[in-house]
Amino acid sequence: MADKLDIFPNVTEADWRALVAKTVKEGAESLAARSDDGIAIAPLHPQTAPGAVLHAAARWKVIQRIDLADPAAAKRQLSEDLAEGADGVEIVGTASATARGTGI
Repeated sequence: MADKLDIFPNVTEADWRALVAKTVKEGAESLAARSDDGIAIAPLHPQTAPGAVLHAAARWKVIQRIDLADPAAAKRQLSEDLAEGADGVEIVGTASATARGTGI
């Protein structure tokens, strides 16, 4: 199967700069800006290397939430969740910001 992006021509940074020079009288640098946080935003960004990818063997972790108010019920639920394949548990206390009205 051909790469779907093959329909687009390969373009270099020099090609982009030439197009900007032809269409923007003030030049590429006139398109530079700053974010509200004061971060410089360049008009053109050179291609960078792809970011790090997760190792193929790395898999998602299944974390089960435990927020039952009854400690015995919470213990049973924890045991069942781990036996059924959960990689870990998140035990939520009643004072937790994520307690949702419940918690241990």
